[in-house]
Amino acid sequence: MFGLPEAEDAARQDGALGPTETLRDPYHARNLKSRRILAVDPAATVTVLGHGPDGNTKPLAVGLAEFASSWRTGAASGRWSDAMYYWFQIRGDQVVWIEAQYVP
Repeated sequence: MFGLPEAEDAARQDGALGPTETLRDPYHARNLKSRRILAVDPAATVTVLGHGPDGNTKPLAVGLAEFASSWRTGAASGRWSDAMYYWFQIRGDQVVWIEAQYVP
């Protein structure tokens, strides 16, 4: 993990941040393990960080299509927040469960 400005430099090196973009939070985590591409089970359960009526963060189930589109357009209608980290459960070669990790 890095703090600013090292985090922005590392994010640019990793291709996660463009030359004029800035980080929303003052850190960037680098995954040093090998990477691979996995299919996502169409029936995968997805839980994001939603907003309760009191404004507090709460788990919110969303459909896979809505979750996937948020990576291109942002979270739909402000019902939930973008998260920086997610937990994935993998069975065989498929992701079957995705859950946002709350980071204060």
